[in-house]
Order: sequence, then C-alpha cells, then structure tokens
Amino acid sequence: MTRYHASLTQAPQTQREFLLDAMEKLALSPGAFAQRVGTPLPTLYSWLQPVTTESGFHEMPDAVWKLVREIVTHDVRTTLTMAS
Repeated sequence: MTRYHASLTQAPQTQREFLLDAMEKLALSPGAFAQRVGTPLPTLYSWLQPVTTESGFHEMPDAVWKLVREIVTHDVRTTLTMAS
C-alpha cells in the first residue's frame, strides 16, 4: 500500500519525496537527519526506498510524519525570526 500525505507544502507526496524535501529544507545530510528524528540511519534508508523496490521499503509510522513536519515548521519559524 502506498501512502500519500500532505507534504510540508500541502501537496500530496510520497514518503520518499516528503523525507527528501524535509532534508533539503533543513539542510541536513541523511546521517544528521536520522539523528535529528531519533532513528537509526538504516531505518531512514528503508523509508527512503522507492515503493517499487522489491525489498528494503518500510512505511514510516504516522508519528514520524508528524514529528518531521513539526521539526521543519519550527526550524523555518526560527530561521524567519532570526532574519527579522
């Protein structure tokens, strides 16, 4: 089952697109991003696998979708506040 969620910009995205978008917005490497969300790097890589991959793909828990959104939102707000 492929799950799509409203992304950081509210357009539907795949899990992979959502995570790559978050890493880009936060300017974090996969290792730093995994540490920031509190997951092992191999788990992050399994979440980043395309759904079409026969092995290695795992669906990300809903709590992680929410956590990543909150981290990005907080980071963006902090950046905007500091720039003002």
